[in-house]
Amino acid sequence: MPAAPTGPAEPPDFVSAQLTARAEKRSIEVTGERTETTSTFVNPDGTVTVDSYAGIRRVRRGETWENVDSTLVQADGKVVPKVAKAGIVMSPRSSTVPGRSPLADRRRCPPRS
Repeated sequence: MPAAPTGPAEPPDFVSAQLTARAEKRSIEVTGERTETTSTFVNPDGTVTVDSYAGIRRVRRGETWENVDSTLVQADGKVVPKVAKAGIVMSPRSSTVPGRSPLADRRRCPPRS
């Protein structure tokens, strides 16, 4: 008996996902049903499983989804997360810019006890 496929199978619709799940004997994600907070799978027995997340797991970028990545990177002189829903922007080392306070200033933190 050949080994079951383990790579990604990402049909966008339920019918294709059902056929693939049954043929490959594994759960298949229905990519056309993805949202920021859910993933929908068809199981080999024909049942459907919806994984629901408490927070945003992915962000729509054009026609594709990208997983949220809060890793901070510098872009155009600003510090931003790689992939985020909100337009979060932080100033790098802004204490050298007149009229701006730094993003974080250790000197203002109370001492640890």
